[in-house]
Amino acid sequence: MAIRSLKQVLLAKVEVTYDTYSSPTSAANAMLVSNVKINPLNATEIDRKVITPYFSNQGKVIADTHVTIDFDVEIAASGVLGTAPAWGVLMKGCALAETIVAATSVTYSPVSAAEQSLSLYLNIDGRLRIITGCRGNVKAKFSVKGSPLWSFSFIGLSRAAVDAAIPAAALGAFKQPLGVAPGVTTATLHGLAANIADFSFDVGNKMVYRPLINNESVQMTDRTTTGSITLEDVAVATKDFYTICKNATPGGFALLHGITAGQKVRINGPVTQLHAMQLSEADNIEMLQMNMAFLSNAGNDEFSIVCL
Repeated sequence: MAIRSLKQVLLAKVEVTYDTYSSPTSAANAMLVSNVKINPLNATEIDRKVITPYFSNQGKVIADTHVTIDFDVEIAASGVLGTAPAWGVLMKGCALAETIVAATSVTYSPVSAAEQSLSLYLNIDGRLRIITGCRGNVKAKFSVKGSPLWSFSFIGLSRAAVDAAIPAAALGAFKQPLGVAPGVTTATLHGLAANIADFSFDVGNKMVYRPLINNESVQMTDRTTTGSITLEDVAVATKDFYTICKNATPGGFALLHGITAGQKVRINGPVTQLHAMQLSEADNIEMLQMNMAFLSNAGNDEFSIVCL
């Protein structure tokens, strides 16, 4: 029987011990995702170069294998102040620490040590793949007339697929997002409430799969947080972005999405630099596109993601 790709269940849970399956359940750990892309057998393939008295393909030696999996998650908070969103577990797998202030907020901020790992369970119409030791990166996209999305990319350790009945999935903790629109999404860039058409954000975790004798793991080796923003150009007297870019002048950035308390998500960049300025047009309106570098001050503070 054919395996139908639209029937999928993804579960995710933090591992207590690295690469020890944390046994996520469909009742407590189901993820509401889209655009799942999995490569279950990334391998180092070594050509055999043996000498024979005839021409022939000599085959390959497989030295190591690992898994990559990407998917999107809609951006919406839990609906309750001080309650972590259902996608918060995925942030933990992206080297972000979760800080909960009861009845007030949940904040995700970067760490540079003791990064957590996830166990993922992906069942596609009865074909089950379990992936352990997962660590990854997350990006965000806010575009007018669109739905805001987190885009996650994980690397994990491979296991053979098995046949298993696809479970039911309890997805009620995920809330329906609001589209990016006036009155729903607001932002300031270097103190200006600019007319923004598009903003993207990349935590920029650098991940590497390390196969060694006696050990294999996914390690976080660096983080370079960046972004990109497109806005209506303004008069120099309003904000001189040319000089700001030329002088690499630091300034703040904040984006808030949502209306009701408990449903809002904010991305903060206390110190950002703008660069790579380009001009374009949309609807015969001059637009300004710039790249963003999110800089740290005291360390591990170049950005924060806050549900409030």
